[in-house]
Amino acid sequence: MEPRRLITDPDFWNEFCNRAVDVKIKPGKSIAKLQKSLFKVCHEIVKKRYAQHDPDNARHADLITLFMFNFWNATGLLPMTQAVVILGANL
Repeated sequence: MEPRRLITDPDFWNEFCNRAVDVKIKPGKSIAKLQKSLFKVCHEIVKKRYAQHDPDNARHADLITLFMFNFWNATGLLPMTQAVVILGANL
């Protein structure tokens, strides 16, 4: 499984977004802790998908997750996701 397929896969992004809104955040939670929680969600999905589709390369899940997170941050997707999670927690 190629990393770019995870980045551009609408099903992956949909699953991530659906799980991201379930991240429990407390008022005043730091952005670093929120990013750690979102990274954990992303990592779990990457591991699951590699186990299903490309188990021989599942050992690369940490690196792929880091790559994806950096890409999302550079393109603005990660900050937008964080803002939505924070907004949802305050509703």
